[in-house]
Amino acid sequence: MKKNKILFLVDKMENGGAERQMLKIASLYSNENTIEITSLFTPTQSMLNKVKALNFVYIPLQTKSFSGTIGKIRQLFASYNVLKSVIKNGNYFAVFSFLEWSNVLSISAINSCKKTHQIKSFLNVRNYLSNQYGSKSGLKLFLAKKILAYQYNQANLVICNSNAIKQDLVNNFDISHTNVKVIYNSLNLQKITADSQSNIEPKATNNNDLTFITCGRLVDQKQVHSLLHSFHKYNLITNRNDQLLIIGDGEHKESLTNIISKYKINATLLGNQDNVAAWFYRADCFLLNSYFEGFPNVLAEAIALGTYSIVADCLSGPREIMTNFEITDYNLTLPSVYKTQLGVLYQSQKNAYAINPYLVEALQQSTKNIKAHSKSNIKTQLHNPEFGITPWLTLLQ
Repeated sequence: MKKNKILFLVDKMENGGAERQMLKIASLYSNENTIEITSLFTPTQSMLNKVKALNFVYIPLQTKSFSGTIGKIRQLFASYNVLKSVIKNGNYFAVFSFLEWSNVLSISAINSCKKTHQIKSFLNVRNYLSNQYGSKSGLKLFLAKKILAYQYNQANLVICNSNAIKQDLVNNFDISHTNVKVIYNSLNLQKITADSQSNIEPKATNNNDLTFITCGRLVDQKQVHSLLHSFHKYNLITNRNDQLLIIGDGEHKESLTNIISKYKINATLLGNQDNVAAWFYRADCFLLNSYFEGFPNVLAEAIALGTYSIVADCLSGPREIMTNFEITDYNLTLPSVYKTQLGVLYQSQKNAYAINPYLVEALQQSTKNIKAHSKSNIKTQLHNPEFGITPWLTLLQ
């Protein structure tokens, strides 16, 4: 029996969350279909190795990289021209695209080919776009609303990974609500559980001290400066000496290092780590202070491992994860500090550099609960092995 061909397209292949999820989703279809992968920008060798290990075929759209803003635009045009040819001659049954450039260009490429058979198009949105574009400029948000409304409504389906993103697409980007479906990210429970048992040596603390951990890129979106200042104020107010471990790298590394040194904050920058699950499991509490997210995989992994979590109620994802997917309405106003069985949600603030008083309050209220918390008693839908998997399998039926 001849297999259908499916093309998976993403903006970049640099081991980010979108491309990791893309490869996981592609694997779900690999038994009954031929999978091909491509990207608008040149992939890293490590990602090419992952594609090869999965027995997928990588289709290059470009042979050289361009630098700077103008260079990036040139590369997008060059990739788009090749993409049109790939789709026209590829005889694909379906195209799955991830992130906004790939979504827009895949629809344009499919439309330009005028195929005799209908190619199914599935667009994937992985972030809360009003905040993603609104945090850059009003003009970018205005243009995004106009372009995405036109392009996305032509797709067979727009898939997002939280109910808040669906509400944003429908209410703010004029995407038809019947054309948007929520499918949460899935976790490889077996792998993260095995990884969590690996030996690591976190910085030693006294018996009464707690170890907090966070993980993410060191950029404004994650608001790590605010997290540091808020955590330090909590230690001062409570006269505690709890430590904060920060996994990740990025443009704010130097300024964060200077702040830790200047204010003598009990925090350590760990850089990128190959095995974050082990760090999450060894920590007493996971923290997330982002201004916006899509579906924060690091939080989902920490929760799945049973680690108590204190999280900003940002758009989007944390509210759904922290309430075990029982509260999905983002029009509902929650208390500024809201306790759940999995930890605490606190009111998010858009200020990457200032103390968040709600975070300080959440930390103060949680000390006893963290100490009494049992990782083995956690119950969450994330433990369901079919969570975030079964809905994908029904799309092509």
